[in-house]
Amino acid sequence: MSADRGAEAILAALDEAQRRAVLHAEGPLLVSGPPGCGKTTVLAHRAAHLVTARMVAAPRCLVVTALPRAATAMRERLLRLLPDQTARIEVHTLAALALSILRQRPETAGLKSGFRVASEAERATALA
Repeated sequence: MSADRGAEAILAALDEAQRRAVLHAEGPLLVSGPPGCGKTTVLAHRAAHLVTARMVAAPRCLVVTALPRAATAMRERLLRLLPDQTARIEVHTLAALALSILRQRPETAGLKSGFRVASEAERATALA
């Protein structure tokens, strides 16, 4: 399949509002809405469009979701849209991304290298 046909196929499954979000060209894009409104669909298709039509290298794509379930769904959709590129696209929950950034640069938040996050049980004990 040519790049043009791949890009057309990615857009064909979207409604007009979703298509506008996927085709947004300048700067970052925030997609928000209630459960079931198509946020995951838009983000997956946007990443696929950037890679196939805009020739953005997959490792330069970052997809951030709120919940682990949405991140899992995102990876599954990307696998269907971009089977050869999915592993190279960063998909994180906001919490996982924040933790990853803190692990890379702990000093910027006043933390020491090797810090750890308390477990659920440790947090409950500390707050009791």
